[in-house]
Amino acid sequence: MKMLGAAIIIAPLISVRAEHRGLDFHRQHWTSSGQTELEKEREEEWRRWASLSPKDKLAEWTAKHQLSVIVGSWALTMGLVGNKVMRDPLISTPNKIVQVRLWAQGLTIGVIIATAALTHSQRAQAANMRKHSPDHTWVFLLDEQRLEKERAQKA
Repeated sequence: MKMLGAAIIIAPLISVRAEHRGLDFHRQHWTSSGQTELEKEREEEWRRWASLSPKDKLAEWTAKHQLSVIVGSWALTMGLVGNKVMRDPLISTPNKIVQVRLWAQGLTIGVIIATAALTHSQRAQAANMRKHSPDHTWVFLLDEQRLEKERAQKA
C-alpha cells in the first residue's frame, strides 16, 4: 500500500519537476530575436504586476490558480470541520464522516460560485484589453530576423 501511495504521489511530482527543468534548460540555451522579445514581455509583465494593488494581485492570482483554490478550500474545510466533528462523542463515526463531507461539499460549492464570478469579470477585462492592444510582436520578429540575415551576409 505504501508503494502505491508513493507511485501515485511521488512519480507525478518527479515528472512535473523534470518537465520544468527541461523547459528551463531550453530557455537558457535559446538565442534569437524571439528570446529578446520574450524577455521584453516578461519585463513588461513584471512592471504591470508591481503596479497592481494587493487586491488586484489576489484576484489575478486566484484567477490563474482556480483549481488549486477550489481543491485547497475543499481540503481545508475537510480538515477544519473534521477536527470539530470528530470530537463529538455522541455521533457515530459514519455519521461524522457524512457531516464532514457535507460541510466540505457545501462550502466548496460556494467557492466554485465565487470563482465563476471572478472568472466572468476577468474575461470581460481580458476582452477589453485585446480590443485595445493587438499583438504585433511578429512584425518586430520579422524585422529582427531580416537584420540578422543582412548582418550574416555582410560578415
